Amino acid sequence: MPTSNDMNQEHHAVLDSMGNYCCDGGLVVAHVCDCHLLQSKPIDKDDLKHAEDLAACPDPGVMPNRLAMVITELNELRPRPSCVLFGGDMTERARPQEWDQFFQIVQTLEIPYFLTLGNHDHDETSTNWPRTRRVICRGLQRFDAGRTPPDSVAESGLYYAVQLGTWRLLVVDSLFDVPLDRIQRDWLTQELAGNCVPTILSIHRPFVEVGNFMDRYRMRDPELLRLIAGSECVKVVLSGHTHKARSCMYSNMTHLVSPSIYEGIDDTPGYRLVCLRDGGFAFTAIRRLNRSPAAVRVDYQIDPIEPYDGDLFCDSQ
Repeated sequence: MPTSNDMNQEHHAVLDSMGNYCCDGGLVVAHVCDCHLLQSKPIDKDDLKHAEDLAACPDPGVMPNRLAMVITELNELRPRPSCVLFGGDMTERARPQEWDQFFQIVQTLEIPYFLTLGNHDHDETSTNWPRTRRVICRGLQRFDAGRTPPDSVAESGLYYAVQLGTWRLLVVDSLFDVPLDRIQRDWLTQELAGNCVPTILSIHRPFVEVGNFMDRYRMRDPELLRLIAGSECVKVVLSGHTHKARSCMYSNMTHLVSPSIYEGIDDTPGYRLVCLRDGGFAFTAIRRLNRSPAAVRVDYQIDPIEPYDGDLFCDSQ
């Protein structure tokens, strides 16, 4: 098995001398997280959080503009990524107008895409899930749902499996529950007990720490981690939530936490590319969005994979 240093030396070969992205084949996933689209108007007087959200966000127009810019970049990228995985918190409060705006922007994407929901994509108490479910189903049906599994959204959340060439993508909905709810855990157990193909697990809240205050809200679920590690199928875990990037190895899995495309927390905004070869992880690179797109060319910085120095199996809430 290659060491992290060997892997990082290999990764540099996929960027040219100017730092431009190139790929030698395989599956390329663009991971886009934490846009936090906010309903700017009209103010919903029955929504006690709406005025607070607007007061905390001086320019709600930044968020849709940033998402639209990222989609334009991905459409123009050559070779194009195999798919785009939206990693959660695409809305601020899962308001219908916020989801409608998301799907309106995403309909310009010329690449297959998949959704993972974050905690902001649900009502804080999860009591609004029936409304959110209706809005998501409507959005998927309205904007080319044929390329965007699942065709229907489960009563308890958004979780599903899809085959991506020689890889499989498993998406779970971490909501606010710690640990993962029993319905999804049973479903995931069944998925991992079947034909074991190389698997990407998408979950909004990461297991690993990134080094900012959001670590207190990460996924503290040793039982779930034992489940996915014991299957030997899951090779890559993709997360967001923390608004700070980290790439590390833990329990023979590559944990990739992606930055927010809108606002960083002790980090610069951006999104991630992940390149996977048959049976294994190849490299990951991050596109930083710290300047006006007109002022800097689009390039991608290799994100080195480091060993994780904690013990998540002994983690406690």
